[in-house]
Amino acid sequence: MSTSINPVLKTIMELSGIKFSVNRNSEVINEIVGLKNKDPNNGRKYIALFPGVDITPGDLLVDAKSREEFFIIATEHEYADGQWFQERAYYGTQEEYTELCLLSAPATETDQPGLIIDYMSYLDSLIKIKSSGSGQDFSALLPEVEKILSGNEISRGCLTEYSELLRENEWLTTALGTILVSWISR
Repeated sequence: MSTSINPVLKTIMELSGIKFSVNRNSEVINEIVGLKNKDPNNGRKYIALFPGVDITPGDLLVDAKSREEFFIIATEHEYADGQWFQERAYYGTQEEYTELCLLSAPATETDQPGLIIDYMSYLDSLIKIKSSGSGQDFSALLPEVEKILSGNEISRGCLTEYSELLRENEWLTTALGTILVSWISR
């Protein structure tokens, strides 16, 4: 995948971009250009950034003019035509970020029921964040994932009936893949 800057994004940023300072651990580490935006699928607010910009969850972006602060709770690459088009820096409250960190914190190997609960809570929270208002139904998938993890055996094709849902929601496929690989490699 290429990380070159798309000319459309470059033009948009030149015309409408906002300068932000990036604060990490209470220290300004960089100044960047971004654009406040909203995901049309789920209504989540984010700041669009050039691909490869050093932004991580927990950073605080401060608008250089208005001094408005944006606490970054998650980041995501957005691709268009096989090219890394932009970085999305979703913002919210520090409490939302802390909750997501707690949900995704690793549990000890001996705490398998607790680990399953953590994984399921993480998936549930991720679905609420990423798909609010999308109208898609994820309710049948979650019990199936819990059943797979509880059975302690993952078989090929166990999520075949959800292939269309997973294909339409790449973020969910990535999260499930990470969970399943973590589960079998513990």
